[in-house]
Amino acid sequence: MFGLIGKAICAVLSVLCFGYSGVCLFTNTSKQAESIVEAVDYNVHPENEGKLVMMRGKLTYKGTITEDPELGVKIKSPILQRHTEMFQYIPSSNDEKVRTAKKGWDKNSHPSFDDKYKHRYNNPPFPEGIPRTKDFACDLTMGDGNLKIDSDFVKALSYRQYVDFKDYYDHKMVGVKKLPSGKLPEHFRNLDNSYYRSHRSEDNSILEQPSLGKRDSRIGDIRIYYKAFKWSDDLPEFTVIGLQKDGKLLRQEGALFFDYRINDLQELKREMRSSNRSAMFGSFVCGLVLAAFALFI
Repeated sequence: MFGLIGKAICAVLSVLCFGYSGVCLFTNTSKQAESIVEAVDYNVHPENEGKLVMMRGKLTYKGTITEDPELGVKIKSPILQRHTEMFQYIPSSNDEKVRTAKKGWDKNSHPSFDDKYKHRYNNPPFPEGIPRTKDFACDLTMGDGNLKIDSDFVKALSYRQYVDFKDYYDHKMVGVKKLPSGKLPEHFRNLDNSYYRSHRSEDNSILEQPSLGKRDSRIGDIRIYYKAFKWSDDLPEFTVIGLQKDGKLLRQEGALFFDYRINDLQELKREMRSSNRSAMFGSFVCGLVLAAFALFI
């Protein structure tokens, strides 16, 4: 008897908890949607300070310099990417029965492994203290406005969910050909002004500076190179929503928004309400499924 009552209590609590979560999600996000204001002229308005602000238009880049402060690389571009790779053995598959190996550059550090012939391939660990892959960006604006879009938004343009721009972004990222020689990590040398290179010693124990004429790659070698965004005026229009603070739109947890489909504020609110209804319904369904499971186990 007690077991049946306990199951019934668990079932009811499951429905109530998931239902309450769904209602809270719907209510909170609906309030957030209703609180968004629109800056149609792309300018800073003091009355919007501390509020979520939406802008729709084309991004404007005014020739600001973007810098990697760790290595001192500067470029006239809104986005600068640092790529760090190690020359290593790369497995063709996770399946030992069909796995083969090839040598190549990769930003991921692969552990040592055996191929299908039980031949061992030993990869050294990625050395500590070497700057890894990283994005840098500068603030942008929209139109002729003065409300800056924080650099964190600009970096977000490369996120995979923004598919249309991601393809464009990759196409527009070009190699930086004039790199400075200052601030190089120990044992690195600037080769052809296009990338930094360090050899691994013959026993893979330490890094050493390569001679300029020696281009053969050893397992464990490290290279660092850069790509920058080649700006043009044919970017698509975007909708951006962020928290206005001190003349900028900032990223805020749960409020980062960069989209190419939404055309105006009312359309955005309709989409957010629709998404929230679906989320609330899903929460109720999950609660009912767990309730049924609790009753029949």
